[in-house]
Amino acid sequence: MSALLPVALFDFFAWHAEALNIWRRLRRRGDFNDMIFVALLPNDGSPIAFRSSSIDIAFVRPFDPKALADRLYLLLAQKKESA
Repeated sequence: MSALLPVALFDFFAWHAEALNIWRRLRRRGDFNDMIFVALLPNDGSPIAFRSSSIDIAFVRPFDPKALADRLYLLLAQKKESA
């Protein structure tokens, strides 16, 4: 059986402050190092303060769900190969 890689999808459009707080807390914890972090960012010009190096995938709204799924699939495959 293959190991599952955890994915966290953060929607910064609706719950900006809460998503950013949860994002930062998870990134600080060592037991979430293998988690893939996906950011769905608003296209309203609002600043979001986090390091771009902590993002595995970022999409700006509106985005193509198929492109997100394809990108996520490729990233999962790469992480599985390196594990």
